[in-house]
Amino acid sequence: YTNEIYHCLKEMLDTIGEEARLVLEATPPELAGDIIERGVMVTGGGALIQGIDRMLSEKLQVPVMVAENPLQSVAIGTGILLNRIKADRGIFSGLRRLFSSKKVVMNPTANMIDDERKEEA
Repeated sequence: YTNEIYHCLKEMLDTIGEEARLVLEATPPELAGDIIERGVMVTGGGALIQGIDRMLSEKLQVPVMVAENPLQSVAIGTGILLNRIKADRGIFSGLRRLFSSKKVVMNPTANMIDDERKEEA
């Protein structure tokens, strides 16, 4: 069954790899250098797909690691970030600063979502 499941997921995995490559190419040089040196951490449910780290590493030509606790790591990291922002200057000014920063890589599929909303209208 493993081979059959792989073939079902291959197209989706290729799309994920290609989108990740496009995001990396669009990343500002100062941040891209850090990514090339330190690599990428995969989180969330997709990180549980066996071999996704190797596939992404081959596609991106950077080290890729799966988070120790991929299902909870996003929530844990968000909590840590919010605590740091709150301690720094207050949550709202910190969030405004975070999302206006050029170092934040935006959602590469955001335009697709906007296009779908326009079609529905």
